[in-house]
Amino acid sequence: GGYSEVIASAKGYGYSSASLFVVVGDHITIGLPNNLSLRLGLTAPLPVVLPGPAPAGGVIIQLSSTDPSTATVTPSVFVPAGATMPLTVPLITGLKAGQALITASAPANGYNGMVQRVVVQ
Repeated sequence: GGYSEVIASAKGYGYSSASLFVVVGDHITIGLPNNLSLRLGLTAPLPVVLPGPAPAGGVIIQLSSTDPSTATVTPSVFVPAGATMPLTVPLITGLKAGQALITASAPANGYNGMVQRVVVQ
């Protein structure tokens, strides 16, 4: 995120200058928790959140693991219109000791995906 001021002017043409303050934030990235750690053989909730209310029709968030032999996740969840979280919280299961990357994405709705590392121990 950040901000900037844009000033437009046309000197010599009888127009006064105008300015616009622009704030740039990340309002399109899906949220996943940081520093995921999971005990071997256990299943835990994996909170996932949209950066704002889901649009009409809701949002399907796809979830995946780069190493399903280490950790598996619920393949997808639905966030209803107006909500920021799915009705059913996705689950993550640690199958063997190691690391994997968990991805949450909803490209059909224009959201940026999020990737977080999970450590299974």
